[in-house]
Amino acid sequence: MFDAFLPFDGAIAQWIATTFQPGAGTFWDTLWVWITRAGDGGFLWIALGVALLLFRKTRKAGIVTLIALAFNGILTNAIIKPLLSRDRPYNIDFIAWAKDYVYPALTKSPGDKSFPSGHTAISFAGACGLFFGLRPDWLGSAKPRLWAILGIVLAALVGFSRLFLGVHYATDVLAGAVVGALCAFAAMALLRKLEPVLNRRWPKIFASKA
Repeated sequence: MFDAFLPFDGAIAQWIATTFQPGAGTFWDTLWVWITRAGDGGFLWIALGVALLLFRKTRKAGIVTLIALAFNGILTNAIIKPLLSRDRPYNIDFIAWAKDYVYPALTKSPGDKSFPSGHTAISFAGACGLFFGLRPDWLGSAKPRLWAILGIVLAALVGFSRLFLGVHYATDVLAGAVVGALCAFAAMALLRKLEPVLNRRWPKIFASKA
């Protein structure tokens, strides 16, 4: 079912191969290996979510973030990846679409399937959880916090790092971003429904304004 996307995936992989030359020992290798670690296991985003729980002013954001990460873990790793079972680009004959693509082996080869990108999905789940949760009027007129926007920028960079490292197709990364964002939106919607109940049960659980 993914064959129709290979021309697009190949064009992106070809551009990265010729523009950045992954594995050539340049500055780019160090940069993108470092950035991709922000998505390793979701530990960064989990830590941020837990830290936000400690303060009433940011507790809502912490709850949304952690719920989004949980939703994403189930949807991405337990459902979509096993169900669609897409092979990694280094496991197929990718040269027909990206003649200069070479797996640079700058990171450990992932043992699971390719679609969607788990690093991208978990990063967007965490970053969008922060983005949604830090808006006191739940996506109304209030401007999002700067560091929530920076979180989304970091999530996008993590997604690109997976392309640079040659472990995903572009469509894997795009799908990961969509899945992560949807998980965050679902987490926000769930907490919005539960918020009146939580406020009645624990009146001081949230700050009146985020």
